[in-house]
Amino acid sequence: MSIEFPYIPCDIVGLDIEDILGNHIVDYYGELHKKRLSSEGEVLSTESWAEKNSFRSSLLERAEKEMRQQQGCMFDGWIEVQRVPGNFHIGTHAFGDIIAVLERKDLFMDFSYKIHHLSFGEKRNFESIKRSFPDTDLNHPLDGFGRNAELVGDRSQRMKSAFYL
Repeated sequence: MSIEFPYIPCDIVGLDIEDILGNHIVDYYGELHKKRLSSEGEVLSTESWAEKNSFRSSLLERAEKEMRQQQGCMFDGWIEVQRVPGNFHIGTHAFGDIIAVLERKDLFMDFSYKIHHLSFGEKRNFESIKRSFPDTDLNHPLDGFGRNAELVGDRSQRMKSAFYL
């Protein structure tokens, strides 16, 4: 997966995984990397384990600085989930305390995003499927999809996008 959030700092957005077995992983880390983006979309750095696990006051300071610099975040990599009913979602709910403080400082989230790539299964299997089923149009329909948050006054509104298989 490769999903860009051009206006949300990496320190206050995460990917969560939930399934019917009761597993709930908040702000997943592993083969999914959060890359800090400049306001021009250039990669500045990748969030480290130490940064991810720093004190809330440090997260707040970094997030405030990153918002004032208009930094964004790119989720890049892959996640592994159980083959049971469940979902993964990207959001800020694990950072509600930090966001509340930022909003009191007139710093508001813009949840605009662009999906550069999203697929299910292993990449190596895609070519095999294409060869075995040449009449099947194997594609990734969300690649290139994006959505801009609507503005009300000078702030963007919270929004929710849901995609179902």
